[in-house]
Amino acid sequence: MLFIAKYGPYWRKIRKLVNQEVLSVNRLEKFKHIRFSIVQENVEELYDHCDSTINLTDWIDKLSFDIILKMIAGKSYNNGHGEILKIAFQKFMVIPMEFELYDIFPIPLFKWVDITGNIKVVKETFKDIDTVFQGCNEHLGDTHSPNITIRATIFSLVLDATETLALHIKWVMALLINNKLEMKKAQEEIDTIVGKDRWVEESDIKNLVYLQAIVKEALRLYPPAPLSVPHESVEDCVVNGYHIPKGTVLLSNVLKLQRDPKIWSDPDKFDQKDS
Repeated sequence: MLFIAKYGPYWRKIRKLVNQEVLSVNRLEKFKHIRFSIVQENVEELYDHCDSTINLTDWIDKLSFDIILKMIAGKSYNNGHGEILKIAFQKFMVIPMEFELYDIFPIPLFKWVDITGNIKVVKETFKDIDTVFQGCNEHLGDTHSPNITIRATIFSLVLDATETLALHIKWVMALLINNKLEMKKAQEEIDTIVGKDRWVEESDIKNLVYLQAIVKEALRLYPPAPLSVPHESVEDCVVNGYHIPKGTVLLSNVLKLQRDPKIWSDPDKFDQKDS
């Protein structure tokens, strides 16, 4: 919602809330133990099932969802909230694509005729979401905004952040699985700098240069979205010889820019040295 909301009082308020209570350095530091404990718990679960077939996609989805849900909403995946939201999010993504009579015949009466049953499902879905996110104002440090505003903001953040985090982890894993040499070098770097007797901690990341390059290269090849967040020009301006009128909404083709053959000799190749 923040990324597509029109600039104004609501956008400024939500942006301030997100920057101060979710993305600030102090807030991220405060949540460090949460991220560590959730990762540790999920990795141990993965290790316990190492002798059987594991659906890594589902495991990554659960890991990402658990981290984001706990950080943003203060809720735990394992107490039932996670499954409720997971099902609700799946419905939320599918229902808008379902057929509705009102889409074909835009008559006001048909807008309220629930032939497909989707309106009922939507109401039940948002009721489930409201139940999970009830009382999240205090967790985000906002006791003044209406409950519905906070719940809508949290819903948007959890939905967007979970999908983005999970997708990036999957691409990193897929690239490493298909590039054994890079995987071996990354493992050797971790063994050398961190050792084999303790868990990798966030404070170690600054010293894991090769691993950082792999993550950046994965982001170059597969950014979270092919287009940038929309930006609106607040006044007339000229960019590289192009006149941009006031009020123009601009979207950069991030995927194209990050695979520009003028900059990278082999732009489609996974090569951590490019990052």
